[in-house]
Amino acid sequence: MSDINIFFKSTFNKASLFLCSYFVLIVLCADFITKVTLWSGFDFHRYGSIVKFSIELIFIISVLVNQTRNHKIAYLMYLLIGCFIIGQVGMVLLNKNIDGDFKDNFVTIISFVFLPLFILACFAQKNHLIIIQKNVKIIKVAALVNLPFIILGIITNSNILKSYPNSDRFGFNGFLTSSSSASYFYIALMIILYFQYIKLKKRKYLLVLIIQVFASLLMGTKTIWFFLILLSFIHFCVIINKNYRRFFQTLTTLLLVLTLIFWNKTKMFIVGLFSFGEEIYNEHGFISVILSTRDLYLKETLTHVIENGTILNILFGGINVKIIRVEFEFVNMFYFFGVFGTIIYFLFLKEAFYRENRSLLKILLFFAFMITGALSGGLFYSVSSSVLLYIAFRYVDIFTKTNDFETNNK
Repeated sequence: MSDINIFFKSTFNKASLFLCSYFVLIVLCADFITKVTLWSGFDFHRYGSIVKFSIELIFIISVLVNQTRNHKIAYLMYLLIGCFIIGQVGMVLLNKNIDGDFKDNFVTIISFVFLPLFILACFAQKNHLIIIQKNVKIIKVAALVNLPFIILGIITNSNILKSYPNSDRFGFNGFLTSSSSASYFYIALMIILYFQYIKLKKRKYLLVLIIQVFASLLMGTKTIWFFLILLSFIHFCVIINKNYRRFFQTLTTLLLVLTLIFWNKTKMFIVGLFSFGEEIYNEHGFISVILSTRDLYLKETLTHVIENGTILNILFGGINVKIIRVEFEFVNMFYFFGVFGTIIYFLFLKEAFYRENRSLLKILLFFAFMITGALSGGLFYSVSSSVLLYIAFRYVDIFTKTNDFETNNK
């Protein structure tokens, strides 16, 4: 290998190491700048997208110059890109472009493959633990810094700090950007803090967890509420001491029975929790209230795809999910990648998240996250949310495997 090649490889490895180690900080800062410029009325506000795309280019080069290009995750990524190409070319040849646009679809594919590229870029480094350790620290500090911003938003009712700007709906996400990405940020944080508390049984971790749960509830998103319900069920009915577990299992069963008996009153109570609930309930029903009318979009898009789609769309996708889009993660994935691409992505998830630790707690937390994402959307398509998911569960793996990891991560 020539001196130029060695220098070239070394330079990109160092750049990749820095970007992996401080990824969360860089993305949070870029997204915050985007949020400020958007609300300040600037014509251009795509700074976050530019930063993420630049990072992705460096990750691509890092993967190509290192042996991770031959990793199983890399091959699954190549297959995923292959499905995308077949879907796009096929749509053009058959002249069946369902509201499609190659520019939009190109942006979508680079968003979907960011997570495998991040993982491969991490694998290219010698000490994966340090990368995860630094990002976990950044997540914890960012959450503490964001808490005063959330409280400030509540006091001032500032639009820029709201989860749902220009709306009467309650919710404040502080300096974080969209309600979706903010929800996944706090879900990843709660997985980290909950796992720490369960494994170490220290009160300080319980206190921090309670504080951050309170902060997350102030965002007012259904995504957070739904995940916390699942997390509570996992904790009280599966994880805690057997004696307490039986009590909570009995209590949960009793509550379910009472809910069914008084279903109409329970239903109207839930509807009344949302400012728009009664209007939507009267027009579309209870399911539309719970899903924020996502079910209506799902029916519309399914009808459109059935009427205009082809066997190619079913097998390889190719649909522009920026236009034909529902906030159900795996439905969007199926529209974009088709059957083959979706299967490949699930194989990638299995390889990425189930390579090491397969403990009951990790599996339950992972499924809670997946169910939440499936009903909420914006998980794997979002660069920051998907990477946060990986960091949280990779932390669980390392924490389980390395006894002194927490000592180094205070």
